[in-house]
Amino acid sequence: MLQREKERKQRERWEKMKKRGHIPYLAINVSIFLGSYAVVRLLHILCFKLGWLRSPGSTSWEDVFFCAVLTGAIAGELQWSDLRRKFKDPPPQEDWMSK
Repeated sequence: MLQREKERKQRERWEKMKKRGHIPYLAINVSIFLGSYAVVRLLHILCFKLGWLRSPGSTSWEDVFFCAVLTGAIAGELQWSDLRRKFKDPPPQEDWMSK
């Protein structure tokens, strides 16, 4: 029962993702990673101002690109391709299942 419920929720999520489209899904995922990165950096600066940290936590554009944008795009693409493969019509045939 638990597995069927999980499968149903994943299928519903995949249908919503397909309806929105691939590029908007990746953009949403990247924006989530950018927001999370920004919150962590702000907390780092706040802790520095309070004297809890010795490093001011300076950020370069390379840090933002590699830690937030690239990571968000890769994670979104992996999830998209995983769900696309899982719910492909007809379902994929695994070699080990046919043996």
